Amino acid sequence: KSKSSHILNDVRKRKNQKNDFCFLTVWGMETERPFGSPRKRFSLFDPIFKKLEKKIRKLKKNFFLVIKTLNEKRKVFLNLSKEKKTWFIQNLLFLKEIINKFFKSKRNLIFLFWFREVYELNETKKETESIINNRTIQKSSPK
Repeated sequence: KSKSSHILNDVRKRKNQKNDFCFLTVWGMETERPFGSPRKRFSLFDPIFKKLEKKIRKLKKNFFLVIKTLNEKRKVFLNLSKEKKTWFIQNLLFLKEIINKFFKSKRNLIFLFWFREVYELNETKKETESIINNRTIQKSSPK
């Protein structure tokens, strides 16, 4: 009895173990049989590609929602009279011009503030360096 149970345990262990034996193809890939089709290897990029595909699907969904709403707005715009269309277009152009002027002036203001902050930072650095230098001079000078 003990021998037969021992043999059964060996058979079970062998079934559970993976077969690591394989053949190599000309290109160095593993196959189950000689001249057989290669095994599918685990790709490092598979999980990354899956996440990217999910993000791309979300972006496409959002993009199509935007296109759908824009098409609806366009249909409403096409149904307007010519006078309202010209009035609407003129207002849009006027607003666009104002926005452009505002952003151009704002950019200049931002750069001016940025340069002023940098100048102030440099001044404070010089002050702190001079204070540190004075302390070291006072410590090193004999009394």
